[in-house]
Amino acid sequence: MPKLNFVKKARNNIYSEGTEDKKTGKVDRSRPADKDDELIVAKGDSYYWWKFRFGGKRISKNKPRRSQLTQSEFYSTLYDLEDSVNDAGSDQESVAEALSSAADEVRSLGEEQSSKRDNMPESLQDSDTGSLLEERASECERLADELEQAESEIRNIEIDESAPEDEGSTLEDEIQNVLDGISWDIS
Repeated sequence: MPKLNFVKKARNNIYSEGTEDKKTGKVDRSRPADKDDELIVAKGDSYYWWKFRFGGKRISKNKPRRSQLTQSEFYSTLYDLEDSVNDAGSDQESVAEALSSAADEVRSLGEEQSSKRDNMPESLQDSDTGSLLEERASECERLADELEQAESEIRNIEIDESAPEDEGSTLEDEIQNVLDGISWDIS
């Protein structure tokens, strides 16, 4: 995972494409390539930047999500799904729908991993990569089942409205307890 850097104040404007220095061949992103080059960060604004071992520097005015900090398509999708469930709010129906949708997506992600393994030559299917894909597929199946179970639990939450607030837990607390019980860890 790359190191995330925060810059309090940009010294120059930062453009999407920039212009190439003819002597060094490096791109100067403080000058626009043309009139259509998008300004990403204005001079004086704060921003985040990160760089992978192989690849260019990435810039964002907002703190990047975990899915932006990995080059793995698998983990990027998984992190986005986890974030979508956590961002669903505290409404019982919207959280249940987010869990249902995430379960379908995770199951699909697992099937994709199985398909990748099946498309490998037989001699490689038992290699480390083949084993990793097989493990990911089974973990996705486990997680999808867990998400469906959590959806069922959330749909069945009933709070006694007549009880004083200080005696019982609120609907939001119950939903959060169910969400906290989900294990998103997949190797």
